[in-house]
Amino acid sequence: MKPSVLLVCVAVAALSFGCSATTVQTEWKDPGYHGPAASALLVACLPADSKERECEDEFVRQLSPKGIRATPAYRASAAPLGREALMAKARELGVKRVLVSRFVENKSQLDVYHRQTSMILMPDYDMWNDYQFVENQYLVFGTMLYDAETGKTIWSAVSDTYLRSSEQKSMDSYVEKMVKKLEKQGLLARP
Repeated sequence: MKPSVLLVCVAVAALSFGCSATTVQTEWKDPGYHGPAASALLVACLPADSKERECEDEFVRQLSPKGIRATPAYRASAAPLGREALMAKARELGVKRVLVSRFVENKSQLDVYHRQTSMILMPDYDMWNDYQFVENQYLVFGTMLYDAETGKTIWSAVSDTYLRSSEQKSMDSYVEKMVKKLEKQGLLARP
């Protein structure tokens, strides 16, 4: 394997395992919102299909140990729900907050990685070419937290998740980042 290919593999592996694969691009919280933190959520991932069921289940899996009662929308209703029906279902279940995750798009992005080299290990390495350009794939998600009574948006975020070799690892990273952001904003109740 050529040294440059080896370095790219190492850089990509380091990014995949060493850092969060999800980056929040924009985040907003209603400045007028002063309500209580959520202890229960109805979670909907859109569009409603089998992958989104996995997304809803992952939110439930990560929220449950934090003492948050999370209900996946697909278990609350056999048919996919529109916005008003979702808010009504939350009220029917006695849940005051609705968390909606929407897959927005796949995107490609050219990322630049600085190569770390050693003259001892690679004495004939080209000194002028110390950057590597790699086209990475990302999943873009929009995430919103709604008040079920009013239907108003309390919080929203748009994020990019690096598409890893495993879709589950990408999903885990995305959900973990969103849960951390909700906690940081004080929107999730503490046990």
